[in-house]
Amino acid sequence: VVVFPLGQDHRRTMGQSPSLPTRPLPDYEIEEPPPEDEGRPLLGSSQSSQQSIAEAARANVLIYMFVIQFGTGLFGSLRAVYTDQVLHARDPVATATYALVGYFSFHALAMPVLGKLSDGVGRKPLAVLGVTTQAAVFATTASTVTPLVFVAAFCLLGILDASYTMMQLALVDTSTARLTGPVFRALQAHTKFEDPEESSSSSSDDTKLVERRIGALFSVAWLVGLIGSVCGVGFATLGSDYVGIRASLLIVVGCLLLLDVQLSVSLPETVDEKKRALSSSMVDAFADQAAGFRVLFATARRRTLILASFLEHAAASGGLSLIMYWLVFKFGFGVSMQAVVSVVALVTIFASLVALQGYAIEVADTSERACAFLIAASLPFWGVLGVATTPLMALLGVPAVGAVAVFPEFRALLTADLDRKEQGFAQGAITSLNAIADISGSVALLVAFEQTVDDDVPHDSHRSHFSYKANVIWHAIAAAQLVVILILLSVPPPAASNSSSSGGLAAAAETPDDEEQYQKKLAKKKQPSYYYQSST
Repeated sequence: VVVFPLGQDHRRTMGQSPSLPTRPLPDYEIEEPPPEDEGRPLLGSSQSSQQSIAEAARANVLIYMFVIQFGTGLFGSLRAVYTDQVLHARDPVATATYALVGYFSFHALAMPVLGKLSDGVGRKPLAVLGVTTQAAVFATTASTVTPLVFVAAFCLLGILDASYTMMQLALVDTSTARLTGPVFRALQAHTKFEDPEESSSSSSDDTKLVERRIGALFSVAWLVGLIGSVCGVGFATLGSDYVGIRASLLIVVGCLLLLDVQLSVSLPETVDEKKRALSSSMVDAFADQAAGFRVLFATARRRTLILASFLEHAAASGGLSLIMYWLVFKFGFGVSMQAVVSVVALVTIFASLVALQGYAIEVADTSERACAFLIAASLPFWGVLGVATTPLMALLGVPAVGAVAVFPEFRALLTADLDRKEQGFAQGAITSLNAIADISGSVALLVAFEQTVDDDVPHDSHRSHFSYKANVIWHAIAAAQLVVILILLSVPPPAASNSSSSGGLAAAAETPDDEEQYQKKLAKKKQPSYYYQSST
């Protein structure tokens, strides 16, 4: 007896009667694996394992943010002194700007590729590689006396350091798990922050739920990073006085090496167990990147948000990169006063993040409108900087930098409605666009600053104090902020989400309570049985 899986048309071809009775064999059902983006938890096989992996990943992200921002705050405070007294650069401002532009330029080129690569090899290896590269670059910075080596080291850092993007991806990957931890409990206890999972309105809009959750995760990571930055700024003041600039940078190297060990040992992998195949050729890789950018710019809402994010990054990042040099030119601020300014700026950003997540988003109708309100609140401070003629006025205007607190929320708005399979490239592409904006803002404002400052005006003099031409950069930033506000108020509303059909993170937000529920859900999707016709 030979068994053939034949249908009605095949029996006619074989010359058999269509009316020949058939007897089906037992109902052998072929179980296909569930589609990659339909319903199954992103991590683990049960809700409990998903939650435990998420909590471990988030804890490592917070440790990473503290250590990395400690080093960033320390070097940022010493940057002007380092380029002048250690490198003995002829133009310290230009040398530091070249290093930043080189870093952001190579970062913009590399991040989409590394983000896509992380979908295949995982987030953890690239995060560890990035921290190792940072340690090597800071060690080189501490030992070199050549401006060219300093700039080249930061260019290399831009190519290989994908650790920040990997940390963002780890938070996105774990966004289907509940928000836990002391920070979220404090926000719930002392602000109007409401857990999206417990919100009465979250069930009606899955995309809004995921967007709120991702924004909260990003913002908490920023809060911890700001604490690290304040510590770094404080240590920079002490370190430059007691151990020297080079020794301070070597201490950062030691912290980064410890972080490297921490991530290697305890950071869990957050990407799906079934890792997608990598592109087999360079042509395929570029095709994948082109397709990824098309997805990123696919909707009018996302295009509008990208424009707002780009302008805000260009304006705020350019202002942050120049404010210290402006203060040195106008009022002769030394290391101690620069540290005070850095602390004031970081505390303002910290308070702005809490205000945005704990109050503004809950009070405003949308996250876009809340961001617009926060940026509008910074406008008077930009105006004070624009007319500053005394050190006190300059200090009163520093809280203008609180507008950068909208950055993590922008990333959440751009991320929530994307499919999980597109997250790696999308996060890398967003980082790339932000880097291009940082380059554009830093270079444009540097040119404006140097072109509007008279060469014959001495630093920290009566003429420099009342040189309104040196304040032109703040008027330009305030104008850009107004444009961003108008763009945010005109962002199209999100498309209605459907959790049963969407393959994105919103669909993943509704995960089964345990494996048994998942198997029941999967049983409804089984393929039809195959019936067999026997003949002799």
